[in-house]
Amino acid sequence: MNFYRSYCPPITSEHHTCVGLSLELMKELFVLEGRFPGLIEKLYLASCEECVDDVSSYTSELPNPYDSEKEHVLVALKINIAGRLGILLLDPGYHIGRAITIMKDCYYPHTGWFLQSEENSCRKEYCYSFDFDNEDYVYWQIRETRPNGVNKLIGNLIYVGVPYLAPVDVTERRNLVYEFKCLVSRTVKGTLRAGVYFPFKAGVDKFTIFYQDGDVTKREKLPFSMFDNTNNLTPSEENALSMCNMQLGYNDGRLINILTCYNNIINDDSFVQQITEINQNIYNLGQAEE
Repeated sequence: MNFYRSYCPPITSEHHTCVGLSLELMKELFVLEGRFPGLIEKLYLASCEECVDDVSSYTSELPNPYDSEKEHVLVALKINIAGRLGILLLDPGYHIGRAITIMKDCYYPHTGWFLQSEENSCRKEYCYSFDFDNEDYVYWQIRETRPNGVNKLIGNLIYVGVPYLAPVDVTERRNLVYEFKCLVSRTVKGTLRAGVYFPFKAGVDKFTIFYQDGDVTKREKLPFSMFDNTNNLTPSEENALSMCNMQLGYNDGRLINILTCYNNIINDDSFVQQITEINQNIYNLGQAEE
């Protein structure tokens, strides 16, 4: 715990969390400054609290810096169209391939509900709005529809009142111990192309790998123990790793090296237990706030 508190998370070009992606996007948008003078100084990072159950209670006051998780960040720009107020959001961290416009009156160019992704296992739709009295918050709803008829509605809250000044120290640090790990590549429209993901928990030895094979998305679960000796990989496993590695844009063998490191990590029971406990403590803190 002491190391976790004092550790300074690095932000590099090869570590693209929502924090790094948002900071990189703001830097890339500098090219628009010549056409729209003053744009860059108006862009800022907004913070997001995910999976909020009691929205009314949460939005009744300012975020408490001592018990907020702030798992996510995105880029924001306040706008005024002929006296009509709103905000524009850019979210590279959730790989949303469009600018989201939220008008307070919900009229054009208000984005409303839109389809974010559609796969065989799940259809996801997003909607952003000012649905309550406190206009410092944007309500982000995620509607998940599954083939078995099970639907789910998730509510997230984005605080847009003032710029978020602690994205690295809070959000990047929080995500270090998050219990779900993923490494993915996407198209420019945000569609998943390839990657790996898995829950980071004691006793979990499998990860999911997926990649494109022509027009078909191949997806399968493989054991981390396969990296105990990579010389024993089957032709099928080698093909899956090679295809995924290529579609992630890596040099040959890099994905195997990364997963071999993860295999070593998950076999360190003490380390996994500590990470799990820190994550649970942070989660409990956030629940207490709500």
